[in-house]
Amino acid sequence: MYNGAWDYPADTRGYTWGWVHEFHTKSWSLRYGSAAEPRVANGLRFDRQLFRDRGDNFEGEKRHDFHGHPGAIRLLGFALHTDSGTYADALKLSEQTGERPDVTLTRRPGTLKYGFGVSADQELTKLRSPPSTAWPAAAFPSPEPDGSGPRTRWRLRSP
Repeated sequence: MYNGAWDYPADTRGYTWGWVHEFHTKSWSLRYGSAAEPRVANGLRFDRQLFRDRGDNFEGEKRHDFHGHPGAIRLLGFALHTDSGTYADALKLSEQTGERPDVTLTRRPGTLKYGFGVSADQELTKLRSPPSTAWPAAAFPSPEPDGSGPRTRWRLRSP
């Protein structure tokens, strides 16, 4: 479940707890995951009322072979149920009260946020690259602070 559109549930450090189920065949896979949501956005404590507030994620993957080159297409959907507000409700409340919009004033349990994403991978060539290299750090051993270190070039070989 790797997609930039996915707004995954996580605490301040990027962690959560939950479960994932996967089913795989030779040419396709299905995945489902459900995770705890923080009590407040990016908060440290999780909401333990998982039947009301949680993040559900679904992904289907179809693998294919295009002229001997493997590839895959994935469709991801997510539904986040949280104890939060919405920008639309905050704007409505602002119009009624004349105050600045404040999304925290419109919080309610089970607020739904949803989305989807599509991704595709396709191998284009069978070229193999050598191990990663960097210039100049991996090309030469580090010289001494006075510049008197060895200057022989390293030779990297492909596996």
